[in-house]
Amino acid sequence: GLSSRAAAAGGRDVAAMKKAVLELRARIAESQELGEMRGDFIDVWEEDRYVPNATLAENLFFARPRDPEACGWDQLAQDRDVHRALDQAGARVMLLEMGVDICETLISLFEGVAGDSELVKRYGLFPKSETPQIELIVRKAKARGARKLNRTEAGRMLQIVFAYSSARFRLSVVQAADRKATVLEARRKLKRFVRADHRLERFAPESWIDSFTIAENLFFGPVKAERRGSWGPFESRIDTLVAETGLRGPVLDAGLAREVGDDGVSLNAHQRRRIALVRALMKQPAALALDGIAAGESAQDRALRAQLATLLRDRSGDAGGAGALIYAAATPEAAAGADHVIWVSPADGMVQEGEFAAFSQVDWTESRGR
Repeated sequence: GLSSRAAAAGGRDVAAMKKAVLELRARIAESQELGEMRGDFIDVWEEDRYVPNATLAENLFFARPRDPEACGWDQLAQDRDVHRALDQAGARVMLLEMGVDICETLISLFEGVAGDSELVKRYGLFPKSETPQIELIVRKAKARGARKLNRTEAGRMLQIVFAYSSARFRLSVVQAADRKATVLEARRKLKRFVRADHRLERFAPESWIDSFTIAENLFFGPVKAERRGSWGPFESRIDTLVAETGLRGPVLDAGLAREVGDDGVSLNAHQRRRIALVRALMKQPAALALDGIAAGESAQDRALRAQLATLLRDRSGDAGGAGALIYAAATPEAAAGADHVIWVSPADGMVQEGEFAAFSQVDWTESRGR
């Protein structure tokens, strides 16, 4: 729900939800403890600061397209008025040079890598099949200068550079030759253009931003890439505050109403696994097998396994009695809480089974990681 936009909240009072989120944003910022935690995990938007975890386009315009489906950054990158505004702000040629640098680096990095590889899907700013066309643009810019690119070629370079995020790609193209300072100076000069262009929505620290998700409105900034996997304590505090302020219902409505695209294309792998898990539980299965989910020995994984076991054990009578939870333990210790263990020896493939205690003499150290 937090990763959805407010418009998806449906029948509830969206205006009241927006007001409550903005009040909670102010409360977090004013709290010394929560404010410090937010600063540690969130790259907060500030008028005069470059935000590495946002895209270059967002940093440049200090704004986001109001309706990205009707007119997103790709369309704006080809727009004559945008090109003219960037020229007047003294940033267009620098952005084209950055686009050329990015493309040249990515072409080198992905040489010999399959186009359908996860590396290209995650870090490629253009499809591998487009490499020949991109190479022609790069060679032309290198030989004659970025100013000599035609409008279509320049637009393609702007599309690529607009999508670039320093924290995600880490190619150091923004740091070179005071480019960050140039972007911030251009942001100041583009302020009037952004305010006059109905396609863009400027970021305002005390206002609701329709183009933001609920979470982005709450935190007023993107999550820091290097902290995505470790913000459990902060997330827990925020969950408590969301419940205390009566936001849980509207947030859940927004999440349930969110359009996820064909085959859940807008969801990440973790979200798709969680949805598949809930879908399986709704069928009240006689047995639930987990593959790559809750397989570790962490407190979070143990808690999830315990919760799933309880849900399966408490199935309704019509479902035919208690269900079984089956999981592949990522470590020997993760199998400790299971009622029954099946052990496959990595050395000779021998299968043994029984209670976990029966395997107390097994040399786990030798088998770890297999």
